Amino acid sequence: MTDRVRRNLVFDRWRNFMFDRKELGPGMVLFKNYLTHMGQVDIVNICQKWAMGPGGFYRPSNRSGAKLRLHMMCFGRLWDPVTQYEKSYRSDGSAPPPLPYEFISLAENAIEDAQLHMNLLPPMLPDICVANFYSYDDRLGLHQDCDEHVDGLDRGLPVVFVSIGYSANSCMVILEMKTS
Repeated sequence: MTDRVRRNLVFDRWRNFMFDRKELGPGMVLFKNYLTHMGQVDIVNICQKWAMGPGGFYRPSNRSGAKLRLHMMCFGRLWDPVTQYEKSYRSDGSAPPPLPYEFISLAENAIEDAQLHMNLLPPMLPDICVANFYSYDDRLGLHQDCDEHVDGLDRGLPVVFVSIGYSANSCMVILEMKTS
């Protein structure tokens, strides 16, 4: 069984075939109700599996040293608000866990579904996933992700965001998958 077939077998269980699509602008599409409830639970469980060990969730700091109001962990490669992609290990010495094949499948399939509406969107094989966990009091203020690799930007490589949970009075997990 090839890796692609194995990844798609998992994703077939996750995909909600009755989801809403909305093009928000050039190169940006929003899928609502894209994942089944079981798929969302699986994603949270995968994150929880890695959360407690080395490389798991931590509260990052910004350039001034202030702690951000969220918990973050990376899969595949390390990204940090201060050092961005410069380091391969966190300050505690831990390396990020591998990028789960389920997350790779999710990104690949989301891109394929988006390509049905946007022909110019190139395929993507992610090498990093930044997972943010927000509890009741956590939040991330207005910001812009602007540290993607210039070559990736020039090639138009997509970024896949997945939001699970509630934005108020509960917790929320956001996955950001990209090719750095």
